[in-house]
Amino acid sequence: MMAKPVSVLLVDDNLAFLRTATFFLEQSGEMIVVGAVTAGQEALDRVHDLDPDVVLLDLVMPGVTGWQIIACLRAERPEIGIIAMSVWDIDSYRQAALEAGADEFVSKAVISTELLPAIWRVLQIVQSRRKTSPAQATAEMTHQQDETRVTSRGPGLIRQMMHVLLSYKVIIANSVAAILEAVVGAVVVIPAQLVETIPDI
Repeated sequence: MMAKPVSVLLVDDNLAFLRTATFFLEQSGEMIVVGAVTAGQEALDRVHDLDPDVVLLDLVMPGVTGWQIIACLRAERPEIGIIAMSVWDIDSYRQAALEAGADEFVSKAVISTELLPAIWRVLQIVQSRRKTSPAQATAEMTHQQDETRVTSRGPGLIRQMMHVLLSYKVIIANSVAAILEAVVGAVVVIPAQLVETIPDI
């Protein structure tokens, strides 16, 4: 008997990326996209009904950000798998996502080679969590997040300041990417190195 496909919820304000990611995941034959939403609040509203195994979400979105979604999901559904994504493979983004409760971080620049292995790794974690009680799952996640903060926080204040400074650059670059996508009709990934070419404010 065929194994139950892995159910995935996609959260990204880029419609072109949602279409591309849905096709990429479902063509594997082992995954099904149960929902593709463009806003953080919609993801939070629908996650209980859709009951995905794994949530894939972009970190930089208008309104409710990816980091906020991760924190809310981890509090409400501690057993669920969460993979954060961004066009920017930046240490501060990666670390903030893991500290918020994400299981993995995958750069969109390497999604074709890194996303599926990450999903399978997270699925193993999900299966382990679902064998424990919700209270135990929450306690384990809290412990893991505390360890992440202790072992890799470093100069926390500097990290937070850099996050704020980088955010406006990412917003500008995302806007440029959206314009390019509308013109060429395909997903545009701007290399993270180009962030530094945007003038400081």
